[in-house]
Amino acid sequence: MITPWRGLESLLARCMQILVNDSTDRKIIAVRRETPRESNRALARALGLSEPNVASRIARLAQQGVLRVMAVVDMHAIGYEHVAVVGIRVSNRHPDDVAAELTRLPEIWGVNCTFGRYQLVCILLARNTQHLRVLLDERIGMIPGIQDMETCPMLESCASTSTISASPPSSSRRDRVRRRASLRRQLAHAPGAIVMLLE
Repeated sequence: MITPWRGLESLLARCMQILVNDSTDRKIIAVRRETPRESNRALARALGLSEPNVASRIARLAQQGVLRVMAVVDMHAIGYEHVAVVGIRVSNRHPDDVAAELTRLPEIWGVNCTFGRYQLVCILLARNTQHLRVLLDERIGMIPGIQDMETCPMLESCASTSTISASPPSSSRRDRVRRRASLRRQLAHAPGAIVMLLE
């Protein structure tokens, strides 16, 4: 079973330089990205550090949510033929509440709150076209608050940053609402900006 997680919170390598100020930590992350099964001893030897120093740095990065060890699953090997991106418009309900319900579905691989045409974008997995139809019509489509959705089946993955995964510090719903309100105010003053207000 695939455990759903809230938000595709992978950051690009450039963002990592902002989040991780220490050059040694960045080197550890870079080596882990290239050779994730490298032992701490080999990593310490390659970087000229002690093994306990490397272990404590990795533990700290993991505790901060910057570095996460993850398995990359071959979807086809576990029986899923289809991967689809679904854009969801929400009305009469807070998008976070709808996202929470979506993450309870085992076929949902990730849910993101967004600005733009959709308030939520999720990635789902389906065993076959019948399973995809049931997911969209009878499970996702029946969640209260979903106004409409658009499904884009993925044909091929051209690039991926799944080898590095970092999550920003968790925040309360109130903090997320505050950040969204601030961004809406900034966008409202930008010339030619179109702002979609999230309820």
